[in-house]
Amino acid sequence: MIEIAVEINGRRISANDLAGAFEASIIDNLRAQINAELEHGLSSDELSKLTVKLIGTSLSSLSLDLSGPAEIVEKAQKAVGAE
Repeated sequence: MIEIAVEINGRRISANDLAGAFEASIIDNLRAQINAELEHGLSSDELSKLTVKLIGTSLSSLSLDLSGPAEIVEKAQKAVGAE
């Protein structure tokens, strides 16, 4: 039998860890994408006043929760396309 190794982000993953590793990878990618969009649309001062949460019961039901001063939240929503 051929051994097939699974490696995600440079880490070797066992079959038992596979689901958790995929979830972690997806969440890391979501964080990076949201962060990039926010950094492009807001100043560092505005970012420091913003709280960002991904909330849901599973990966398929995550929603973006932005909180902070209303004008910054509105600007952040536009930056991530969540108007």
